[in-house]
Amino acid sequence: MPRKANQSNEWDFKVVPVRLHLPDGRPSNMIVNAREDTGWVFGQRSEKGYGLIQNADFVSTIRNALTGLGMTDYNESILITGNGARIYATYEFDQRIKTVNKVGDKVGLVLRFADSKDGTLSAMGELMAKILRCLNGCATEKGEFSLYQRHNANINLEFVKTVIANAVENFDAALHMFDRLSEVAVSDEQGVNLIKRLPLSEKARDSIQTIWINPNFAVSRARTLFALYDAATEYLRDISKDRFEHAAKANRQILHRIVSGLDPAKLAELTAKIQAEEAQVIDITASTVQIPTAPEVTPPTAPEVNPPSAPDNI
Repeated sequence: MPRKANQSNEWDFKVVPVRLHLPDGRPSNMIVNAREDTGWVFGQRSEKGYGLIQNADFVSTIRNALTGLGMTDYNESILITGNGARIYATYEFDQRIKTVNKVGDKVGLVLRFADSKDGTLSAMGELMAKILRCLNGCATEKGEFSLYQRHNANINLEFVKTVIANAVENFDAALHMFDRLSEVAVSDEQGVNLIKRLPLSEKARDSIQTIWINPNFAVSRARTLFALYDAATEYLRDISKDRFEHAAKANRQILHRIVSGLDPAKLAELTAKIQAEEAQVIDITASTVQIPTAPEVTPPTAPEVNPPSAPDNI
């Protein structure tokens, strides 16, 4: 049984910079971010520190930006992972519907925002889509955007409004990619061969293959690259409840791999017959999403205190 990720909906807490002390009470050279409520310690930070955005401020800025754009017709869901190291705020706009013309699917606009307290990612947003017939969440090619202005370590409300407005304006263009995928025909066997080349576990590939061969929706019976991606997102939809980050990362990697099939030469390579022992010999480096890094700034002065119940191995 897959291990459940450490995630929850309890996101409204504060994080403070704390200098760790040695057993004899002397201050060490290590400063970390720690949750005030649980004492859970996140990654080490430098003496200079970096921009630390409290979850409440992060969510408030996004809500205010959406309100300022007249986009209040959303369903909000907020999740933290890694005991609070990362926050993901997702806004679904089921009334803002577009049509993937070549397929006929109705899709709703989705915006997702993320930030971290351990330096693994900095304030960013992502333009997504939700297929309304099955509620599958779809990534969009090149749909990510930073919430930071250049040379500024804080997120600014007006700038956030601007980048969100630009993302929404590009929604039609982003969906055009799905139209292009729907124009590329693949056979059952070619689809299976491509699935074997996805950067996933064998069990995950087998699950997607089952959906691909026996689709649950009439639209998905088309033998195209779009239907193949649809099968993958149906699988990811079912695992995202317990393994959100894994599903989100896999979604982007799978789309990147399938979109590369728009190149006829690459499609021939991806759909060629593959030996079982070759399935893992795939370079997925190009599929890895590069998260923009926030510039370093001097953090607000914080009092030196003993670490709040830091784990023994820190």
